[in-house]
Formats: sequence, structure tokens, C-alpha cells
Amino acid sequence: MVVREGHVRIAGLLLLLLSVVAAVRRFGEASLPDEQQQQQQQLIPEELLGSFGAYPNLLQLNDEHRETFHPVILVPHDITPKVFDYRNAKGLASSERVLRARRQSRWWRRWLLRLRLRPLQKLLVPKRLIQFQCVPQDDNDDDDDDDEGVEPWSIGRYDENRESMYSSAHFQDTSHQIDGYGGQRTVHLGIDLGAPVGTKVHAFTDGRVHSVGYNPEFGDYGHVIVTQHTLPSGTDIWALYGHLDKSILRGKHKGTLIQKGQVIGRLGDCHENGGWEVPHVHFQLAVKSPETHDMPGASSVEDRPQALLDYPDPRYVLGPLY
Repeated sequence: MVVREGHVRIAGLLLLLLSVVAAVRRFGEASLPDEQQQQQQQLIPEELLGSFGAYPNLLQLNDEHRETFHPVILVPHDITPKVFDYRNAKGLASSERVLRARRQSRWWRRWLLRLRLRPLQKLLVPKRLIQFQCVPQDDNDDDDDDDEGVEPWSIGRYDENRESMYSSAHFQDTSHQIDGYGGQRTVHLGIDLGAPVGTKVHAFTDGRVHSVGYNPEFGDYGHVIVTQHTLPSGTDIWALYGHLDKSILRGKHKGTLIQKGQVIGRLGDCHENGGWEVPHVHFQLAVKSPETHDMPGASSVEDRPQALLDYPDPRYVLGPLY
């Protein structure tokens, strides 16, 4: 009987020792990623608006990889997109402008707008039939000559602190979180590619649809699609294309295969792109799968070091745009 009790005690001690060893191992495994993340965060430049290559290349992409990607937007050869400073810019359109765009967004007007993008049609279609996108202009100015240049080709920068632009409740509601990010979100986590309303938006490489839908809140993405890809480096990545028109909803659902260069949508006007003044696509990358057709397009300054790791510089896909 004494021997049996001794055996039981020894077995109990062994089990206790094994549980302690397993706990230590789990702690070590859990702390390793934290240490790696801290090391990676130290690579994030302290100054915002870093140059191309200043941020960690988490996607392990090089020039040869980028040459295989399709442009998200095809820019005419005679146009050089302008890099805009949006730190103190106005971003959202007025409610009157949104209502006007909604009234004017009829199928025949959209058809004429697409014709307007073809050089041979410019002399055949009157401007007043197609100028209805929400771009900065004087509402009291009816001179046609002032309509020149209202279809801007532009670039909005990554890691830009847009305190004035992101002043709506969508960015200032500290109780709301998107994939774990909340607070006053002002640091831009994507790149904005501006172009005329109706401009085609292309998939940069082969993949599948992760999610697609409509985010209706004023200042949100409007019509948006998230795609999932495996990069040449073997890394899985998720790409968000925001501020598009309702054409993205046609024939797309979770798991739909997409091909490199495929048109996945068009730039939306302010009544369907989340209320944004200038038509553009917000292009953002994520190393983790989002919960739905949404990503935090901006983070708080405090969350910036981690956010720039979760949402890497899109220029590693798009190339050195600036």
C-alpha cells in the first residue's frame, strides 16, 4: 500500500513537471512573435511620409515581381498624376453636392461619361451632359472654360497624417473599432489613386474575392471589394479597393476567381463612394484577413507603428509612384 502511494506521488510530480514545461514552452512560443513584432516596429521610420523602400518589405517583393503586376488604374501616356498633400485638405462633399450627383447619375449620363473618356468622342458630346462628378468647383460659376481639368489624375500618399480631412464621426468615433483599430484615426494606411468618375479599376494580380459590399456611412468606402492573393514570394495578402461604383456588385461574391488585369469596378461618384469630393480608389494591403469588406483606412498616431506592419506600404505592389 505504501509503495502504491509513493507511485501515485511520483506520477503526480511528473505530471506537474510536464505541465510546467509545456506552459514555459507555450510562453516562449507566444513571446517570440511579440519580440519579432517589436523588432519590426523599430524599423518603422519615426517621420511620416517615408520614401519608397523606407518601410519594412514584409511582402518580400522586388522589381521583378512588380513587373508582373497589372496597374490598378491605367493612366494615359500624356498625363503625369500629381501628388497631392491632403494633410489639411477638405475631403468630403457637401450634402447638396451628393444629392445633385445622385439625381444626375442616370444610366444615359454614365454612358456619356464613359464615351467622354474616349478621345474621339470629346468633340461629339457636349461637356454639360457629362460634367457631374463631385470635384472642387465654384457652384456659382457657369463658365464652361472653368470646367477644364475637373477630371484629376492624382496620388494621395501613404502614412500621411490627415487631421483636417478625417474630421467626420467615422474617423473620430473612439468607441468604434475596425479589425481592432480605434481611437481618432488620422494616419492614412493606403494610397489614393485619383481619376475621372467611371475610370476602370483593375485587379493587380490573380486571386479571388474575399468580400464585396457597400459601406454606407458618410466618410466610409461606399462600394468596396477586398481580394485575396498569393504573391510570387509565397506571401498571402489581402487588397482593398474602396470608393467604387455599384458595378462591383455584379457577378462577384466570396470565392469568385479574378484574373490579373480584370476590371473589378469603376471609380464612383460622391453619392456612392462614401461622399468623397474627388473621385479616387483607396488601395490598401493587409497581411491579415479582414473580418469583412472593410479595413481601417486610417489609424491613430498611437497605433501607427503596428498599423504600418499590418497594412504595409502599397508601393511594394504599385511601384515607386512618388
